[in-house]
Amino acid sequence: MDVAGIITIVIAALALLVSGWSVRYARTSAHSADKSAVAAERSADAAERQASAAEAALPPPPPDVAWVTQRAGKSRCLLRNIGTKSATGVRWVKTGGPGEGFIHFPEEVPRVLSGGEVEFAVIRAYGEAVPAEMLLDWDGQDEPVAVPIPS
Repeated sequence: MDVAGIITIVIAALALLVSGWSVRYARTSAHSADKSAVAAERSADAAERQASAAEAALPPPPPDVAWVTQRAGKSRCLLRNIGTKSATGVRWVKTGGPGEGFIHFPEEVPRVLSGGEVEFAVIRAYGEAVPAEMLLDWDGQDEPVAVPIPS
């Protein structure tokens, strides 16, 4: 064998080694890419679950109009709007139930601001049951809302 043949064999062997190394590197890179893609997908899923949990932990936004009542004297009560907006056209919806005659509420209240209140009276008679709640309606409200009457 002459020198040119030996050089050709050495170059061919080196080319074979480089080719084998390239195939192995490509497989390792593809495997790493697959692992990276799986890890990225898992990370995205975890981030989505964490965002959902954080959203679920947030308190619901306050209602536009919400009511609470409190006793302010022997027969005097206050109806307070604890919502974020004013209520207009506030009306007591009478159901004809027993004891409604003991409640004295204005015919219609034109406007109750957020944090504002309306005074009404609950006259207690011996032996007579006073309703435990009253139904209120206001402009923009589809269905009357039951509001507890303090005892």
